[in-house]
Amino acid sequence: MMWIQCYCWFYQFLSNKQRQLFVALLDEFIKDMNFVGVGKEITEEVKIAVGGWAVLLVLNRPLGIHWYKGVERISIYPGNTLKTEDTLGQLADGYHYCQIHLAWEDVRDSATKATDNRNTILHEFAHALDHLDRVIDGHPKILLSADEVNEWKRVFSIDYIHARSYKERTRLWEFFGLGAWNEFDPEDSSCVDTGELFAVSTEMFFECPIELQKIAPEIYDCLMMLYRVDPIKEFPKKQKLNKCLGATLSALTRMLSIKSD
Repeated sequence: MMWIQCYCWFYQFLSNKQRQLFVALLDEFIKDMNFVGVGKEITEEVKIAVGGWAVLLVLNRPLGIHWYKGVERISIYPGNTLKTEDTLGQLADGYHYCQIHLAWEDVRDSATKATDNRNTILHEFAHALDHLDRVIDGHPKILLSADEVNEWKRVFSIDYIHARSYKERTRLWEFFGLGAWNEFDPEDSSCVDTGELFAVSTEMFFECPIELQKIAPEIYDCLMMLYRVDPIKEFPKKQKLNKCLGATLSALTRMLSIKSD
């Protein structure tokens, strides 16, 4: 429980019923998922830091972690980047299965910095949900009804950004940080990667929901439909949590260090 409180800031805002379900799904996730350390020891701390955020995405959906059936392996590396790719995280796309690669220091920062607007764990597991139909295109169709799919495709589309004024296109491009994947070309709509738009907006949905709703309300509404939660209402403003979480992590680290000595 101490690692949940340390790495999953949202846990304190869940109802008692949701907490029970969360713990049950997290236990199932840890039991069933194949964690592999690549120069990094896999501990209960690591599993909870990653699994807690993965579970959050499916907490309010029927079938729970069944939706991660296509994740064959989660590889954890030391440091704050995947050295071979110089990225924080990566999903390796296979036809039947996918593999998630994460850098431990970034995982730790993503899970404990409550004031950060980015979360690599959410990003990569959003890709895993997108991959359920074997295509990473920003359209998790298997999780949506027919009517929901139609609305989703209207919003998570190239035109969502490019059918706007140059100023508005630039603003959205910079807000979502899409330059990390493609160079912005105001005359070429193909520069928009809808798969990355979905993954990045998932991060923002949970980490900076007020800003996302203000700048891209249609995307916020679609994600509320998919994840069946309204973070603005259910996870109150969390800026004050950052200092507390950092202190808790430091205290736990010192305590475990003393025990090991």
